[in-house]
Order: sequence, then C-alpha cells, then structure tokens
Amino acid sequence: MTEPTDTRPLSDFDAELTELNDFREQVVSKLLKAAPQHRLLTLQADWHLLGLNYHLTAIHRLYGQVAHDVGDIAAGDSASNIIICNSPAMQQLLFEFYAFTSLARITLDQLVQFARPSLNGPWQ
Repeated sequence: MTEPTDTRPLSDFDAELTELNDFREQVVSKLLKAAPQHRLLTLQADWHLLGLNYHLTAIHRLYGQVAHDVGDIAAGDSASNIIICNSPAMQQLLFEFYAFTSLARITLDQLVQFARPSLNGPWQ
C-alpha cells in the first residue's frame, strides 16, 4: 500500500494553532481600539475564539496520544487488522471533540450578534 502524497505531518498543526491564536490577538486588539463602543461584544467573541483554540489544542494533543497508543498496539502484532482498539486517551479525545463541536455550534449561532455592528443596517 502506498502512502498518500498530500499528507502533512501532525506537527504542522502546532504552528497553525499558534498562528491562529496570534491572529486572533491582533484582530481583537485592533478592534478594541477601533470600536471601543463594542468592547463587551468583542470580548464575548474573543472568549468563543479562545475556547475553540483551547479545544483544538487539546484535541491535537490527545489525537497524537491516541495515534501513539494505537500504533503501539498494532506494532505488537504485524498481521493484525485492527478495527477497534483501546487507548486510555480516547475517551478524553471524544470529550474534547464534543466540547469543541458544541462551542463551535454556539459560536456560529452567535455570529449574527457578533457581526451585526459591522453591517450598519436598519436592523440595528
């Protein structure tokens, strides 16, 4: 079996998470200066983004641990076709994934509230 050529190392995700967090900090800082009247709304949106980054970071860490655990199990029997195997971190990974998807849904639901000040429409 050949390896796909479009795969990226899992370690690339660390830099991307850091880059996303740095970008969030820059945007929030600029927005707080440019629109102080929307400070509370900006901080609420920032809280959502911080939470999403937190959960993504935890998912990334736990995914690596699960992959390591599963790899160790598979390495013990090279002839095995493992479909289901246990990793102690798997339950934590699922909890973090659930928390991330729940917060993402809530954040998307709030997007109208967060974006409304930038739209300058009659609905304000």
